[in-house]
Amino acid sequence: DYPQIMKYNGLNGFKKQEISVPTTYTTYTVVKGDSLWSIAQKLLGDGTKWQQIQNINSLSSTIIYPNQTLKIPKK
Repeated sequence: DYPQIMKYNGLNGFKKQEISVPTTYTTYTVVKGDSLWSIAQKLLGDGTKWQQIQNINSLSSTIIYPNQTLKIPKK
């Protein structure tokens, strides 16, 4: 979602958004075809919350792999 990325990164005049990292979480094992967006949509009910998953797992990119275990923030 390009507008969300622009806002999150503080580009084009937007103030950079700070995303808090929850301290309580469950875990999820990545399967083939998953993306952070699809996992957020499926487990958090909102694909735009993919950054929460990225942050809680200290991922430096959005690349994930099958059988990787991710922390998922509790709703």
